[in-house]
Amino acid sequence: MTTTARRLANLVAIAAMFASASCAGSRPAASPAVTPSGSAGSPTQSPDAANPADLGPVATTSGENGPTDAPATGSYPAVTAQGDGLPEAIAILDSACVRAGDTVTITVDTGKPYAGVVYLAYYARGKNGAPVPYGDGYGGNSGGPSDEGGVYTDTWPVRADTPAGPARVDLNIVYNGRGDKRAMSLPFTVTGVSDTEPGASC
Repeated sequence: MTTTARRLANLVAIAAMFASASCAGSRPAASPAVTPSGSAGSPTQSPDAANPADLGPVATTSGENGPTDAPATGSYPAVTAQGDGLPEAIAILDSACVRAGDTVTITVDTGKPYAGVVYLAYYARGKNGAPVPYGDGYGGNSGGPSDEGGVYTDTWPVRADTPAGPARVDLNIVYNGRGDKRAMSLPFTVTGVSDTEPGASC
């Protein structure tokens, strides 16, 4: 098994742990949440990314030779990024389909200890997770440093009235004070609170 495959398998195991805990009604403690900010009280802008409708469910690896299929991760959306003289990074969500009112856990292997991670979730109808008044307050806007193993994990609640439909999480990994960073994006789907509510289904 290659190093990338081992790291991805580790993240899949973490995602499975959070997914299982969610089904059981409790979750393991996540990394302390730190609201990302460029200056006091203002959220850091997220990287540009494609419209959620254009994001497919297949994990991809982006590198010097262009995108390629990444190792299979089952029902957990995952993406890897290589090249550009930066450490290889892998990100994964604990579910490809989330019911409004539930939680989502993101786990990022930054490839380097204490790298900075910031993320922002985007939802259907042009909504996002940044807190009001900077965004729509649907959940999914935070960040913090990776641990000594280079892994960052955080969990956020998706507000119960979040619009159903395609969604994504955009994230930046910052490796040093010179601004070296990676931009990555993970797709997922939000369903209505009840099975009878109009909206996306998984």
